[in-house]
Amino acid sequence: MYRKLKKAEEVNNSLKEIADRFIDDLEEFEKLPGYSEIVIGEIPQIDIKKYQEDLILQYEKNPVLSNALSGNQGIEESLQEASDINRGIRKFLPRRIDSAHNQRLDYIGELVSYPCSLRSRGILFPDNIITGSIESFVVSQALFYATMGNSAKIPDYLFIGGVMGIIGGIALNMDRFLLSDLSKQEAKYLDTKFDEIFIKQY
Repeated sequence: MYRKLKKAEEVNNSLKEIADRFIDDLEEFEKLPGYSEIVIGEIPQIDIKKYQEDLILQYEKNPVLSNALSGNQGIEESLQEASDINRGIRKFLPRRIDSAHNQRLDYIGELVSYPCSLRSRGILFPDNIITGSIESFVVSQALFYATMGNSAKIPDYLFIGGVMGIIGGIALNMDRFLLSDLSKQEAKYLDTKFDEIFIKQY
């Protein structure tokens, strides 16, 4: 939804700029011989508020949107509540599959950029530093053994595997540590837009 609303605004603003430039350029010729009042065509316009209102209402079956329009809980607040799963030490821990939480993320993802880092995929999925490190350690051990065979000592295996495990665990989960504010910015925009179109209008 966010992208569609912003695209409509961008197109409408571009049309307004074109129309303003056209009028400014035309005024230069008004006092010259041969100037005609004949209209060649109409400059297209978008009823931006009507378009955006209709677009928003296309998602009215989305429960997150319904809560926002009813004033119960804004999109930004819903996103913030869903992101509690990634707060504090929970950012580092495996997550059990939570179908209700994932369903809510799907609804949020229909409105703003999908917050992938908040999804719960199960404790064996390497979307956390613990599982990611363990699985990276196992893979690195296998690769190290396939490359070095018995020529390397066990401490070497463990040291290299440990380092690679930690690096792999962090690399696989950078989105948890560097959670983008993009979705929050988009959610804030939608809340402002809902207030502008619906609350102030009615």
